Amino acid sequence: MAVDKELLALMPDTVVWTTGQSLSNYGTPTFASTGHSMAARISRKVSDIRAKDGTVVASQGIVWCAPSSPSDSFRPSPEDRLTLPDGTTPAVMDLEILNDEAELHHYKVTLGF
Repeated sequence: MAVDKELLALMPDTVVWTTGQSLSNYGTPTFASTGHSMAARISRKVSDIRAKDGTVVASQGIVWCAPSSPSDSFRPSPEDRLTLPDGTTPAVMDLEILNDEAELHHYKVTLGF
């Protein structure tokens, strides 16, 4: 199943994923010059979550993103940069890939500070 129109109607925002490429000589991440836009729903709510190392950390919200089609070859990763509509680029704390019965359906991204 593809992402249906009803779900896309619940995603009024557009976010841009920019692929992480490498680290500069100073250890700063570098990113591709072009990004990949996705329909999204942004929920800003500060909450505590358990990080992968077991510590409790604060998150600033969740973003649900829909690929343009299930066969879209772009797959975001936590190392990529996510740009929100207001131009901010929060840390990606967690990225879940959610499938329906047959294929990719959407992504759930937990935002850090």
